[in-house]
Amino acid sequence: MSTNLKRKHSPVAATEPKKVSLSDLPNELLLRIVTKLDFRARIRLALNKRLDQFLATVPNEIDKMCLEIISRDYYYMRVSQYPMLGKRELYDSQSIFENRVRNTESARTATYEIAGLDKRLRRWAQNTAVRRFELDVKDASMTVHRVVDAVFQFNADHFFMKTRPQFTLYFPDFSHLLVMAQKMRQIYIGRTCTKLEAMDLFIIRNTILKGDCKLENFKIFLPGLIVDEFLKTCFGVTVHRTKSSLDLRNDKIKKKIVVESVKRDASLLYSKTDFPEVLFNFKDNLWTKVEENHISFCKSGTDEECNDIKFKNLKKIAFGRSYVSE
Repeated sequence: MSTNLKRKHSPVAATEPKKVSLSDLPNELLLRIVTKLDFRARIRLALNKRLDQFLATVPNEIDKMCLEIISRDYYYMRVSQYPMLGKRELYDSQSIFENRVRNTESARTATYEIAGLDKRLRRWAQNTAVRRFELDVKDASMTVHRVVDAVFQFNADHFFMKTRPQFTLYFPDFSHLLVMAQKMRQIYIGRTCTKLEAMDLFIIRNTILKGDCKLENFKIFLPGLIVDEFLKTCFGVTVHRTKSSLDLRNDKIKKKIVVESVKRDASLLYSKTDFPEVLFNFKDNLWTKVEENHISFCKSGTDEECNDIKFKNLKKIAFGRSYVSE
């Protein structure tokens, strides 16, 4: 009897409350939390596979992202974002990643290991929109190529790319341009690119003309022979370069331009002060500007430089005539 009473009134052992982690929260609650966090905090929140997969479904908006490839092993990144409160926030790769730090002699206090950066960039590109993306490449190794290829996957309003002057770019190629044209509104490639052909630029121009892509403004530096071939492919203009007519005063090779009548895409124009160094074409709402070593396409009304062209003293080229640069 006493034994039964003792068992009946014996205290029940207290059970510890079950620990709840972020991974245990429902998606609705997680979304409310994540939308209050900036880009840096969201990256750090990817603690496991479940959170990483969830964060991939939440869109990110970045004001400016600057990526500097210092060497084949190290990089530096700086991000600026406008949070919900309207106050601008700046942070760099030191506050985003936990990679091993390597001191440098440059103005940068630290750089970070580039290993795995291409995979992270591809993951961010799936759900991150950047207003302005600046890429500075100081190495041309295959590791860097993979990183640059990942950068081309981002949705961006403005994309600017530059390299060291001695570099010749092996990217972007035509497949890159097709992807970028669907994801970026303005593209500027600030060094000579050798992987593009005249027909590639012709196709990109027609794609912009038809409005089949997001791209509106495009400028790229190319070898002179590619620029000449583009003029012939697009406008029926033949350019003859003669080294014997080298002007020693300004180190420029004089060019003889023959305007054929076999192809008239639209009126070809030139400025009295620039001809034949600069040629213009205006078709529908697209300006095409061709200079000695670069080509640019610009939709009218989308860029100040394009709008200024309208007010220049332009003159129509007469077909069937030839010109020689002064």
